[in-house]
Amino acid sequence: MRTMAQSLVLTVVVAAWATVAYAAADTLVVKGKDGSYQPGAAKSWKAADTGVQFVLADGVDGAAVAKTLGDRLAGAKVSFEGGQLTIAGVPKDALLDQLSTLSLSGSADPLADLAGLGGAVTAMNSPEGGGSIRASKPTATTMRPSIIKEHNADERYEAEVVEIKQGTFPTVMLKLKVRKTARAGALRTKLRYGKVIEAPVAYTVGEGGVDLTRDDNKRNLVSWYLTRGDRVLFHPNALDAERLEIDWITRQE
Repeated sequence: MRTMAQSLVLTVVVAAWATVAYAAADTLVVKGKDGSYQPGAAKSWKAADTGVQFVLADGVDGAAVAKTLGDRLAGAKVSFEGGQLTIAGVPKDALLDQLSTLSLSGSADPLADLAGLGGAVTAMNSPEGGGSIRASKPTATTMRPSIIKEHNADERYEAEVVEIKQGTFPTVMLKLKVRKTARAGALRTKLRYGKVIEAPVAYTVGEGGVDLTRDDNKRNLVSWYLTRGDRVLFHPNALDAERLEIDWITRQE
């Protein structure tokens, strides 16, 4: 039979081990085999008006986590104040799903991400190799589970790349400055010359992730490799009165 002192020591050891496990987690949350989300670097979370709020485990550097997620979560607003991490701009379920696969360590460099995909990169370059990339689950702000539709070429805009914000490969948020407006389309009066917009690039997503054997996805993948000052031709869609997405894009030579 354990003495009270032994029980107390055991409790302290278990608590200390749990703290180390949380602090050592490489993702904010962990997805279990049953589909539920368990604590990782965050020990608890809840939805709020300002977004999803996370309480981080002891020993986790909140400022560093906020910076990493801010760099890697396309379309999300990340802040760390008063010891609490808040992520806005992504629905809770979609956010938890992506956070369960989004590493808090390592490099966000695209070449590193490509290398980490292993055989999927071969599949991308070789149609006979099959081919979808499941680098992470998509979020509602960066990918659509639908087919990218054809559009009138007169509805395309020319623009200059102002900023590129990469999420988990291949999700990208682009800031573009319109250099030539479209000849037709519902957005023509809104997106005039000189207008600066910020919008995610859309991909067609299936059960296996982003299928890069599809011509539309292979074309839009160029957005990941854009640099500031590049000129592009793109087609925007209005998601609502305030938000846009880019469902067709190509770099201009």
